[in-house]
Amino acid sequence: MSLDDALDILDRGPAAPPSIRLTIPEGYRLTQIASRVEADLHVSARDFLVLAQSGRLSLAPYLPPGEPSVEGFLFPNTYRFPEHDTTADDVITKLLDEFRTEAQGLPWQNAGSLGVDDYGIVTIASMIEREARVSRDRSKIAAVIYNRLKIGMPLGIDATLLYADPTPGDNSLSASDLESNSPYNTRKHAGLPPTPIASPGLASLRAALDPAPVDYLYYVLCGADGHHVFTRSYSEFLRLKSRCLG
Repeated sequence: MSLDDALDILDRGPAAPPSIRLTIPEGYRLTQIASRVEADLHVSARDFLVLAQSGRLSLAPYLPPGEPSVEGFLFPNTYRFPEHDTTADDVITKLLDEFRTEAQGLPWQNAGSLGVDDYGIVTIASMIEREARVSRDRSKIAAVIYNRLKIGMPLGIDATLLYADPTPGDNSLSASDLESNSPYNTRKHAGLPPTPIASPGLASLRAALDPAPVDYLYYVLCGADGHHVFTRSYSEFLRLKSRCLG
């Protein structure tokens, strides 16, 4: 080896150890993240969920001590982990740290004037993440949620009940499902569900902290592109529902 080659190798330093890429999409829930972690990193999904739902983890001020799980706080992004010896604790810690890094530039000071705490913001953002199909709808869906909370009107967001679906797997709700007494049934119970229902991305967190200045109370999925139409009027809501959903 020539002197120049040796100096070049010394300058580059040791090669990075082999690593595996892990991608967590926006809107994934804990069970989906656990399955992805097991498939990609060969970390037991059971061990992952036991730790994630142990109630021993926190991320102040967003996730206060004593909450039952880290649902909603494992930030969706692409990560790299060592090829070997990665643990559930390694993964959860890194994803929680990423939440703190990404969230710190958002206007969390708005939470108080919106009538919720930081945990509530993440819960609302998780609903926005599951409901919005196009970006321009996020802040308007946020407005509907806050407008309903303000007047004590049930949120009526079926994504919350799907989170605790009595008949999971089909991604649909039967008539009996809609009558469930689950605290996640926001058709029957006013206020927020007990926990976030998925991991929101940055855009949904921003929408939860900065809702559109509109008085809408209803929205309906309408159009092939997945956009929603919005209204304050119940009669107009029924008309839009008939037009858009048949």
